[in-house]
Amino acid sequence: MKRGDKVRMKKTILLFFIIVLLFCNNVFAEDLNDFIADPSQSNEYVYDELNILSSEDREYINSTNRDLQNKTGGQVVIYIVDSLEGFTPEEITEEIFQKWKIGDAEKLNGTLMFFAINDRKMRIETGYGTEGFIPDAYASRIIRNMAAFFSDEAYSEGILEGYNEVLSLYSQEYGVDIENAEKANMEYVEENSEFDEDWIMVLIVVIILILVFSGLDNNNKNNKNNRGNRRRRGGGFYPPFGGGFGSGGGFGGGFGGGFSGGGFSGGGGRSGGGGASGGW
Repeated sequence: MKRGDKVRMKKTILLFFIIVLLFCNNVFAEDLNDFIADPSQSNEYVYDELNILSSEDREYINSTNRDLQNKTGGQVVIYIVDSLEGFTPEEITEEIFQKWKIGDAEKLNGTLMFFAINDRKMRIETGYGTEGFIPDAYASRIIRNMAAFFSDEAYSEGILEGYNEVLSLYSQEYGVDIENAEKANMEYVEENSEFDEDWIMVLIVVIILILVFSGLDNNNKNNKNNRGNRRRRGGGFYPPFGGGFGSGGGFGGGFGGGFSGGGFSGGGGRSGGGGASGGW
């Protein structure tokens, strides 16, 4: 086979695999999109295909959500399904956020609480503007609190407990009282938060001490090696690491919303991928 024919064959094979990959990706996207319910099928802020929540539970979530949205622009959606249908919780919640457009268009402050009951999986997905006051660690603690209820098959109680905790974080962040909102059991989150902050400070102090004493030790060794020489080649403090620390980033996107009929209507589209997943 001529060299030119080999090159053409390689290009043809490569093109074939690219087409196959694009086709598979498109099929996956269509399947996932079909799996996600249309917002109009929800009972306002609640989608519950298993009817786990009572009508009183749904009304409580909807009424407190309305007040939350009026005062802060925030929205907290409860989404309950039977199973994951082969998808991951992260794939599903990201698609729900994009399809349902959860939260305010400028504040980006939507939150999604997702539950796949028979697969024993759940996830809290936060919008860009929610990540600051519901960080991943807090979301993980809320999930662990709910898991304790779910292990006893007390699903509605666990969901309401988690919802009330999320609602309390909104209330604290914006300095508002949500009408008829039940008091959440936030002691667990607050105690653990203080514990974590204390240990973070201890860790920072330990690292600083290690750097200081390592630098002093290096300096003493340099002095011993240079003792007796007329010219000192160096001196002062040399940290064991050269460099620094920093972080940065930016996010874009938008949310907003209102309601029409009995379904849900948002106005943004996607989350920042923050939150936490768990099981029971």
